[in-house]
Amino acid sequence: MPRLPLAPLRAALSVPVSRRALHLPASMAASISRAGTPSIPVPVFLPPSAQVAFRARWISGSPVCGDWQTPGISYEELKPITSQPTGNVLLIDVREPNEVIQGSIPSSVNLPLSVFEKALDLPAPEFLKAYGFEKPSAQGADAREVVFYCRSGKRSATACDLAARRGIKKIRNYEGSWLDWTAKEEANKGKNTQNGWGADE
Repeated sequence: MPRLPLAPLRAALSVPVSRRALHLPASMAASISRAGTPSIPVPVFLPPSAQVAFRARWISGSPVCGDWQTPGISYEELKPITSQPTGNVLLIDVREPNEVIQGSIPSSVNLPLSVFEKALDLPAPEFLKAYGFEKPSAQGADAREVVFYCRSGKRSATACDLAARRGIKKIRNYEGSWLDWTAKEEANKGKNTQNGWGADE
């Protein structure tokens, strides 16, 4: 089997999901096997989470592609939400379980991007049983805001697109995600130590 050129694929996947649809050279697209959504060619050699991102980028003409951009949320906005969680904000970590065990943002729940689409297609009772929290709803009665994060903000941007296509409207992306969170937490810890907060009396 001929080797597929990876440079065009890497370049295409580097384009933010929320800014443009993905287009590959015709010679490469013809060599790609079809998986997932029948009308979307997906490289089968990509890991599951990357295949999800590939499908999201491929779609054109969708209201969540093109010029649509997810509202963001900063560390400074998110910190008080995690300190005093309420039922009004649902913080979803879309990293894989092996990443989550290394640490996560307080009050967050895990829904890996690799199973994200299938999970949102489940009936609400099955979703609750499988993931331990109530499924985000597209219905107007669901007043919760949904905030997504991952390691660096790329997978969470994909999750925002996928959720928006299912009619979930109150969505925000923590663009800095886990890397930004840990950096800011360490910086704050250092400041508190310099000021004598948390030191032994």
